[in-house]
Amino acid sequence: MRNFGLRLSINGLSILRKLIIYVLFSLLFTVVCFSQTTMLQQPSKFDPSKLEYGGNFGLSLGSNASTIIIAPQVGYRLTPHFSAGFGVNYSYYHYSSDSYDSSSFNYMGLNLYGRVRPFSPIVLQVQPEIYHMWGSSGGSSVSQIVPTFLAGGGIIIRGITMMLYYDLIQNSYTPYGGRIFYSVGYTFGM
Repeated sequence: MRNFGLRLSINGLSILRKLIIYVLFSLLFTVVCFSQTTMLQQPSKFDPSKLEYGGNFGLSLGSNASTIIIAPQVGYRLTPHFSAGFGVNYSYYHYSSDSYDSSSFNYMGLNLYGRVRPFSPIVLQVQPEIYHMWGSSGGSSVSQIVPTFLAGGGIIIRGITMMLYYDLIQNSYTPYGGRIFYSVGYTFGM
C-alpha cells in the first residue's frame, strides 16, 4: 500500500510539472502574439539599437570540484517590456570525493529565451534548453541528450542580471540539480 501512495505522489508531481510548463508556454505564446500585433500596427524595420547581448561566465576551481560555464546570448527588444533571443552554452563539471570516485561531465547546448520586464528593474524569464551531455561517472561513460526548461525571475541593474531559476523538467542529468539556483550575468545593448 505504501508503495502505491508513493507512486501516486510522484505521478502527481510529474503532472504538476507538465501543467506548469504548459502554463509558461501559453504565457510566452500570448506575449509573443501580443508583441507581434503591436509590431504589425507600426512600420516594422530592423533596429540595431534594440539588440541586446548578454550571458553568463562562470569559473570555480577547487581540489574536489571544478566548474566552467560559458554561455553568451543575443536578443532583440520587441517592445519596451519584452525581449526574446537565443544562446549557446558550454559547461564542464568535475567532482571527486577520492581518487576512485570521480565524475566529469561536459554539456554543449542551445537555448531560447523570452524575457518580460513588468517594471524596472524586475524581470521574469523562461528559457528552454537542449544539451548534448557526455562524460564519465565512477568509471562508466555516459552520453545523453538532456532537455531543460528554466523559469525564473530577478533584477537587472546597470546591465548586471541577478536571477533565481528552477529547471521544471528535472531530467536525471540536468546540470542544474533539483533545487532553485541563482545566476549572475550581464546584459547590454548597442
